[in-house]
Amino acid sequence: GVAENLARLYLESQKFEPALEQLRVVEASDPENLNARMKIAFVLIEQKKYRPAIAKLEDILAKAPDSDKIRFYLGAVFEETKDYGAAISAFEKIPAGSTYYAEAVVHASYLYKMAGNPIKAMSTVEGGLKNKEDYPQFYSLYASYLDDAKQYAKAVDVLGRATQRFPEHAQLRFFLGSMQDRVGDFDGMVTSMRRVLQIDANHVQALNYLAYTLAERNARLDEAEKLVRKAIELQPRDGYILDTLGWVLFKRGNFVEAVRVLEAALKLAPNEAVIAEHLGDAYYKNQLPEKAKNMYLKASEFDANPENIRKIHTKISAVDRFAGRAPATDRLPDAAPAAP
Repeated sequence: GVAENLARLYLESQKFEPALEQLRVVEASDPENLNARMKIAFVLIEQKKYRPAIAKLEDILAKAPDSDKIRFYLGAVFEETKDYGAAISAFEKIPAGSTYYAEAVVHASYLYKMAGNPIKAMSTVEGGLKNKEDYPQFYSLYASYLDDAKQYAKAVDVLGRATQRFPEHAQLRFFLGSMQDRVGDFDGMVTSMRRVLQIDANHVQALNYLAYTLAERNARLDEAEKLVRKAIELQPRDGYILDTLGWVLFKRGNFVEAVRVLEAALKLAPNEAVIAEHLGDAYYKNQLPEKAKNMYLKASEFDANPENIRKIHTKISAVDRFAGRAPATDRLPDAAPAAP
């Protein structure tokens, strides 16, 4: 009818209030028209009128209890209003055969985590994996929970299965490499990161991660520098990538250039303890003990890890002990390990 056509035109031009008026006319003339009711609900969601949207969605669901689409949107609106219990309840009612199932599991799992229930968050995504093995996000989400729980070996196993199922999925392969690094499998990590770069030569995270890890090991520093310089071409304003370049230069003995790069990195990420510590090391090697000490103090303020703080304080003591001598000839304690 005329009202339906007008409503469609208003919706196409995103004129929601007049569209709503016309849709209410359609609803009044045909109370069984669920399509009009659904459109009303979606307009209310667009307008952020969540309470009336919930009421309308529940009304539709009472008439069409098998509508997974409506149930999913109802869960999403409950989530928006921070009624997490009701949102989870809606998402968990969506069956495994539904096209909305995978997203519903991800939402429910995330909400359990938000509610401080990591065990339920993990079991929810585990259940999702059993029902739907062809959804990559389930593997990465499950592995992230295992990472949080420090179950690194299990995360490697899950991601290993994932990369067999999805051999061209660069992000899953990257995640596998980072978990292999966690369990001390350096060669496995390198193989995974190289595979990521075969799949996507411009994968900035893999370029940076591999460069940083090689630098930490004083291994293949020529290659590390090439990798991180490519990452910088792709993301020139990333303080963490500049930190990697500075650290590679430091490891290569180019202490003057390392200072310049690390100072730029710290400007971009001013509260990052690892960058401050690296800059302190570079100052020390450039025979600038006062600057080094100030930077170590800054690093110790930013770092929450007691072991890292202890190592930084050892460096401060070394600066104090060797003040007045040529610091470039004195060996500092190793830098605290850090994720790139």
